[in-house]
Amino acid sequence: MPGIPREVIEHSLHVKEDAKPIKQRLRRFAQDRKDAIKEELTKLLAAGFIKEVLHPDWLANPVLVRKKTGQWRMCVDYTDLNKSCPKDPFGLPRIDQVVDLTAGCELLSFLDCYSGYHQIRLKESDCLKTSFITPFGAYCYITMPFGLKNAGATYQRMIQRCFSIQIGHNIEAYVDDVVVKTKQKDDLIADLEETFTSIRAFKMKLNPEKCIFGVPSGKLLGFMVSQRGIQANPEKINAILNMKPPSSQKDVQKLTGCMAALSRFVSRLGEWGMPFFKLMKKSDNFQWGPEAQKAFEDFKKLLTTPPVLASPRPQEPLLLYVSATSQVVSTVLVVEREEEGHIQKVQRPIYFVSEVLADSKTNILHNREENGRIAKWALELMSLDISFKPRTSIKSQALADFLAEWTECQEDMPEEKMEYWTMHFDGSKRLTGTGAGVVLISPTGERLSYVLWINFSASHNVAEYEALLHGLRIAISLGIRRLIVRGDSQLVVNQVMKEWSCLDDNMTAYRQEVRKLENKFDGLELTHVLRHNNEADDRLANFGSKREATPSDVFVEHLYEPTVPRKETIEAMDTQGVSMIETDWREPFINFLTKQELPQDKNEAERISRRSRLYIIHEAELYKKSPSGILRRCVSLEEGRQLLKDIHSGICSNHAAARTIVGIAYRQGFFWPTAVSDADKIVRICEGYQFFARQIHLPAQELQTIPLSWPFAVWGLDMVGPFKRAIGGYTHLFVVIDKFSKWIEAKPVITITADKARDFFINIVHRFGVPNRIITDNDTQFTSGAFKDFCEDFSIKICYASVAHPMSNGQVERANGMILQGIKARVFDRLHPYAGKWVDQLPSVLWSLRTTPSRATGQSPFFLVYGAEAMLPSEVEFESLRFRNFNEEGYEEGRVDDINRLEEAREAALIQSTRYLQGLHRYHNRNVRS
Repeated sequence: MPGIPREVIEHSLHVKEDAKPIKQRLRRFAQDRKDAIKEELTKLLAAGFIKEVLHPDWLANPVLVRKKTGQWRMCVDYTDLNKSCPKDPFGLPRIDQVVDLTAGCELLSFLDCYSGYHQIRLKESDCLKTSFITPFGAYCYITMPFGLKNAGATYQRMIQRCFSIQIGHNIEAYVDDVVVKTKQKDDLIADLEETFTSIRAFKMKLNPEKCIFGVPSGKLLGFMVSQRGIQANPEKINAILNMKPPSSQKDVQKLTGCMAALSRFVSRLGEWGMPFFKLMKKSDNFQWGPEAQKAFEDFKKLLTTPPVLASPRPQEPLLLYVSATSQVVSTVLVVEREEEGHIQKVQRPIYFVSEVLADSKTNILHNREENGRIAKWALELMSLDISFKPRTSIKSQALADFLAEWTECQEDMPEEKMEYWTMHFDGSKRLTGTGAGVVLISPTGERLSYVLWINFSASHNVAEYEALLHGLRIAISLGIRRLIVRGDSQLVVNQVMKEWSCLDDNMTAYRQEVRKLENKFDGLELTHVLRHNNEADDRLANFGSKREATPSDVFVEHLYEPTVPRKETIEAMDTQGVSMIETDWREPFINFLTKQELPQDKNEAERISRRSRLYIIHEAELYKKSPSGILRRCVSLEEGRQLLKDIHSGICSNHAAARTIVGIAYRQGFFWPTAVSDADKIVRICEGYQFFARQIHLPAQELQTIPLSWPFAVWGLDMVGPFKRAIGGYTHLFVVIDKFSKWIEAKPVITITADKARDFFINIVHRFGVPNRIITDNDTQFTSGAFKDFCEDFSIKICYASVAHPMSNGQVERANGMILQGIKARVFDRLHPYAGKWVDQLPSVLWSLRTTPSRATGQSPFFLVYGAEAMLPSEVEFESLRFRNFNEEGYEEGRVDDINRLEEAREAALIQSTRYLQGLHRYHNRNVRS
């Protein structure tokens, strides 16, 4: 057989260098097994898959497995060899996803490769390692055999290369299970022609006896797929239907294993199997009782009418029904579609899931009400774009069966009367901050507590209104229809009840918002209570205003801006009192400069005519003249906000402060009048920045600075860590910063040894030249003989910072802080752990720091190193003037001019840095603690 060409793919073992070869002794085989081995060897030799060897270092034994037909299948036990081979990280597709993507097609074609694994060549140097011993001699494989550790990954890689264009379109594949899916039967020939073209190009051979073409349904990965949907494998169903009642724990384990294979198709499987799970507990006395027998018979009846599952479509809304008892949690994923013959949309199940709760989980929530179980997680799901809704009408018999037995069958419960929930709210304002608290109490007494940290300037009354609105929104999200609200703020209660008038526009806006939410309840009653009757909620509000730690059963949320927009006010456009409104602020200037048209308002007309001297029209766009003479393209307010967001939290950002991101926007050549206020708002609502922003403290002694000379003459070196272990095992960072240009380099490492530190700095030397000296601390990796010898060989001086005074290497410590702040802000996520993602975000943080201007030099590190500013993604997206005027023909000449001016720019930066250090001296020494 020709096989797949080696240049396309071949399998390599990658055996570890320190692996010790293992030779297994020949096992004894019965005569029928010897005959089967001899027959299989004859076939493999004739096909050219194996060859005989004489003195191999590795030897394995064949293993014979009985087929369903009664014949023997020969495999090789490569356990010892697999232990010495690393795992191939190439991932296999998800079986459920492959099945879902295949269902719904009119015709299917199932392909089977002839001796699929054996069509892939084995690397010649690895052939002897696959040697195996038989009663007829020792042999080794020339092609990839079954049983190797990474054979499945290699085969999947080959399949994806062969059908790279078709996978996801008209082919789905899982290792050797390949199906050609034809969405419309008229396209069958075209799909097969495209498939065979790919097969012929890769010289792949199919087994005609096992290939099936153009059938409406078929078996794929243990499921029956067709245009109707996904059905359970009849063989798996018959295995249970033909099963006798278990007589031992082993039989029960076999039964539960068969049930698990059908879990996707059985609603409330955990409840059906509860009697069987109890019998699996270790006991000397196994008894198959009436309860288990009845459950066994009922489960068989259920399997006689298995459902047909639908497959989800892209961008299609999905519904998730959840039922919970004290022992089992069951869910069903549903899709709602329009179907022929039905006036209303029909709900079809996609997936059933059921879990029997362990003892540790059953103790989390003790109430028997489904509201009490689900409500505590409703807010967590909101952040994942999953909304909780009360149960509605069911349009499918399968779903009706799923929801029919939600209640526990322990005892008959009387019908519950329609009762009200109760909500207490309170707000608190202190010198330490502003906060609010909300408590929701169910009719049966369960309590849900919430604390709000209000992180914007707000009065006590605003805090009270925010607490009220937050509680009402939570109640709406939980499906509560009748609610009694109690608060100790007379102003809020009386304003909402319209007994007091609102003299403040903001209070009016809050009252109107409460009235809007009131319409979503069947009954809402608001009453005033005395403070001593609202103690629990008052305590929660104090948690928020004092910024204290909250108990574990209390939800904490942060508000960074009012939930009700305040009354629109006229804002200043610049320091000279220019006003604007939320329209395109550029239009009056463009009209005046191009058409000599002025607004009708005299004050506005005077302002436009006076300020228009700072603007020009270039290529039909408005530009503003900056004090330095550079033209800045004027963008709309919305474009400006989006630009700031991209600079602050985009791919090349480190969540910098407001002043920094505005400076970057201006340096890129953009202008709009509200940049400073917009940046301040973005920073205020950025959780990552608010959590990890720098804190300023008074200095303990006078500032001691290090004189600067020239780029890359003096480096500050340090180590940061340990971090949470990232992918690749990285736990630490080596960090260096050039004292002159502020250029930062960082490299993640697994171990912090002197050799690693030396290799890291050798790379710095190769890229930036040999420095005059290195300033570092007294860590062992920097004080070891290996690192000192390296520095001595290159005539590099080492200056060690005092143990008691690490600020003497302050620049690198500051660089460490900026890297950490940028990484934390980029990976910050309240719901998902961010332990290992810091390595992925490191390049973006470093790029942002290198392209951000330094206050000390007035230039970015990138400019001082290369003589020009880097082209940032935001410049390309919003088309800065530099991007628009780029010309490849004149680029080389302009680049030479930049390099010629670089010396002068560095001189100016040195002067600016000296002035900055002098000012820093005065400011720092003035605040030194006496």
